[in-house]
Amino acid sequence: MTEIKTFLKDRLNWDVEDANISLPASGATNYNYTVCHGENKYAVRIGAENPTALSIDRQSEFAAIKTASRVIETAELEYFDPQNGNMVTRYIDGRVLENSDWQNFEVLDRVINRLKLLHGEKTDYIFMPFRDVEERLDFCRGQNMVLPKHAESVFAKLKTMQKRTKAEADQFTGLCHNDPFPCNFILHGDTVYTLDFEFSKMGDIFFDLACIAWASDEKSQRYMLETYFGFCDDRLFNRLMDYLFIVQAWNASWALVKSVYTSQPYDFYEAAENLIKQMAGSSE
Repeated sequence: MTEIKTFLKDRLNWDVEDANISLPASGATNYNYTVCHGENKYAVRIGAENPTALSIDRQSEFAAIKTASRVIETAELEYFDPQNGNMVTRYIDGRVLENSDWQNFEVLDRVINRLKLLHGEKTDYIFMPFRDVEERLDFCRGQNMVLPKHAESVFAKLKTMQKRTKAEADQFTGLCHNDPFPCNFILHGDTVYTLDFEFSKMGDIFFDLACIAWASDEKSQRYMLETYFGFCDDRLFNRLMDYLFIVQAWNASWALVKSVYTSQPYDFYEAAENLIKQMAGSSE
C-alpha cells in the first residue's frame, strides 16, 4: 500500500489518513485500487512495470481515452500520467460483465454498438499484433526462456494468418479497443461503460470482435457479426475464426513476457502454456 499512499499524497495532495483504500481482485497488468476520499469514490491505477515490453504505450492510451469519451460511455477521467500510467477515474457502481453475458443478446447488442462507434474514430497510433508477437518471442529467447511445447508451431501458423487477413485489412480498419473482454465493461442500469484503453490503437476491427468471440459459442459469434455488419456469411465468419487464433496468440505471447515482469501471485507462464496447448489442439 506504500506506493499508492505516496501517489495520493504527493500527486493528488490528498490526506491519506482520510482515504479508505481497497484492492480489487481484478487487474492482470496493473495494480488497481478502489479509494474513497471525502464523499467521492475513485478507481486508482498504479501503472505496470516495464509497460513497453507488454506493448503498452501510455501516449496512445491517453489519446484513445480522450477520443472514446466523446462517443461512448467511459469512466470520468480525473488524472492521467503518461509517463508511468498512473490514473484516477470516478468509480462506476455497477456489475462487471462476465463471459456468460456474451450469450445474452441484449447485453451483447449494447457492447457491439459501442465498439462500432469506437471503430468509427481515429487516433495517430497503429496496433501491430504480429510485430508484437515477434518482439515478445525475441525477448523470451533473449531471457533464455524455454518456450512451452507447441509454441514454435503455433506461432509459425500466425504467419499464415497474417498473409490471409492482410488482403482485406484496409476495409476493416478503425480505432480498436484491443482488449474488450467482459472484465473491461461495467453495466450500470441500461448503460454499458467501457474501461481500460491501454492497448487501444488503430487496427483491424476483427481483433475486437475476436476477443468477444473467444468466450462465445457459434450462435453468439454469428449473431455478433449480424449485429455489426447487418449480415453474416462464410467470408466474415472465417475471418473471425482467423482473428480468434491471432488474438489467442497475441495473449499467449503477452503472458510469456508478463511471467518475467510480475510480482503478482499468478502463474502467467502456465496460463500461456495452457493456451498454446489448446491452440495446438493437443490433448496431452
